[in-house]
Amino acid sequence: MLVGRRNFLTHMPSWTDVLRVAPAIGRPRDPATIREQDGAAIIRSIGETLRSFALATLFVCSMANVASADDAFWAHLVDLTTRKGIPVNFKRAAQTLGLPNRNGEYPAYQIFYDESDGTAHHLTAYEDALKVAHLIVTNFDRGSNAYRLGYGYLVSPEGKPLAAMEGLKVANGHWVWAQTAVPAAIPLFEREVAYWKTKLAELERALDRSTSEAWEQKCENNICRWWNGREKTWAE
Repeated sequence: MLVGRRNFLTHMPSWTDVLRVAPAIGRPRDPATIREQDGAAIIRSIGETLRSFALATLFVCSMANVASADDAFWAHLVDLTTRKGIPVNFKRAAQTLGLPNRNGEYPAYQIFYDESDGTAHHLTAYEDALKVAHLIVTNFDRGSNAYRLGYGYLVSPEGKPLAAMEGLKVANGHWVWAQTAVPAAIPLFEREVAYWKTKLAELERALDRSTSEAWEQKCENNICRWWNGREKTWAE
């Protein structure tokens, strides 16, 4: 309802109300005229209220469509990464993010692009033992000698960062993942979102991975292990 207007659906004005305000207009009015004018005012008010309600409904529907479009974008990325990515055991990063494993490992699929400015951008899709799909976005500075080498983000189906981590250099050229605060990571995460939106068409044109290069779970004597069909190695 419009603020400041009488709700005519719950409080219809009486003719006494109308006659009480009539002198303020400057001269007496004929009751028939009053009835006609007041009825027109009621109709105008109801029309304005319905128009406002329609605009509000249109706004809500528009926002729902935006949310649906974002949801579809991220679901599409998961599907593309799962179909086209190479098999990787995403163990260190997934453990840092607290994701559940599958027989002690993290068989995932990954898409990556190395850019001319020295940065690398990765998408990793991992499905846990409960069949819950997780999407992790990571980026690195390949030529950096800095303490921080890159960042990673666990992304919700709606495209929100659920957790964040940073790659930190340690002794002897090794590096580790460590969780970091999500609010501080949002600006860099938004840059990654923009990057992958520009890469979507190129990713869609990429060939699907061969079935023989996928992850395969092989079990012998009640012991199951993950076999990397592309690298021809067991997950470690």
